[in-house]
Amino acid sequence: MKLHPTPESPTLVMHDMASLRETSGQPVIKLGFGQSPFPPPAVVIEALKENAHRHDYAPVAGIPALRAAVAEHHRRHDGLECTEKDILISAGSKALLYAAMAAFQEASVIIPAPAWVSYAPQAKLIGHEVVSLPRMAGKGWKILPEDIANAAALCGAGREKLLIFNAPGNPDGICYTENELRALADAARKEDIIVISDEIYGRLHFEDAHVSIARFYPEKTVVTSGLSKWGGAGGWRLGTAVVPESLTGLRAAMLGILSEIISCAPTPIQMAAVTAYQDSAEMRDALARRRAILKELAEYCHEMLFSAGIGCTRAEGGFYAFVDFMPLQEAFARRGIENSYALCEILLQETGVALLAGQAFGMAPEYLSARLAFVDFDGTAALEAAKNETIDRDFIRKHCAKTCDGIAAVKTWLEAIS
Repeated sequence: MKLHPTPESPTLVMHDMASLRETSGQPVIKLGFGQSPFPPPAVVIEALKENAHRHDYAPVAGIPALRAAVAEHHRRHDGLECTEKDILISAGSKALLYAAMAAFQEASVIIPAPAWVSYAPQAKLIGHEVVSLPRMAGKGWKILPEDIANAAALCGAGREKLLIFNAPGNPDGICYTENELRALADAARKEDIIVISDEIYGRLHFEDAHVSIARFYPEKTVVTSGLSKWGGAGGWRLGTAVVPESLTGLRAAMLGILSEIISCAPTPIQMAAVTAYQDSAEMRDALARRRAILKELAEYCHEMLFSAGIGCTRAEGGFYAFVDFMPLQEAFARRGIENSYALCEILLQETGVALLAGQAFGMAPEYLSARLAFVDFDGTAALEAAKNETIDRDFIRKHCAKTCDGIAAVKTWLEAIS
């Protein structure tokens, strides 16, 4: 029996390990699993209740009202010239990412690493060639135009070239400036690369200043997003994609694939999502408080871990930081810790803090690194408190105490090792 050797997603494996420890009565702080701590806004939950009776299948591409709302959302926030006909809706953005890659019979998929754990497995499941594009700490964990040119040179002859781009980044929270994006777009255009831009964290840019690479390369960029991160609705499974008119053939192929594997996103969820994508005062207020809390937590994580003698990205959006333990490599080696999986296992055992190893994100095993998801706190309570309290360091110590305790525990552990 020949089967695809595809293991379970490392993100889910770490989440299960931490949960098992928790159910056995051992303390655990879950900083490995990337799930929004915040609930969907009340107005969106109410819309779901009102539409719970909807049991009819929706169009594969999504209900017209939602597609129109998503198009307006991207025009307003991202400056994209898109209309309802350019939008696809599906059960989570993961399905849309898969469909965008599966639409091609033969492709080389360029993936900057560290990268979200599912990009490479999806490409390999489809049978595509994966070209890893290393991101370096010395370059601020960003890719440069010359990196795109170098990666393109490694792609197989006769294959379509795809670049998976992600900003704000998972696992690092990194964003790019307009000039940086313009330069990357020029490089992709020169190499005739199709960009699949995963912008699921776009509305969680801390300064509400997300810029899409599609602004500078609209003719060959597919933008995916959804409700899971900024809408706090991961389990609702509502994803969106902007596929420009210039890629009509790709859109048709994606639609065909989705019709065979998804049919449609759940109708009640789509109806509720129409409300989520309306630029109401309640939605703006909910997002502003989420961004302010996450920004303060990101700064806290960076300061604490940097002061412990290791590297840590200063996130500008989302809820992740990428932790670079390599400055303490010799100290870890003295304890027999030589890869990031071993490091995270021992960290969990000795501190009760769960991080996700850098290996899961495409880093070399010996490069000691991990993703930190600073979201183990009661998001509902924190949002309510943020209505009346200033969101500062005292606020997060009080209302995001578990996350802060976890960071402090990691710092203490590192100082003891070094």
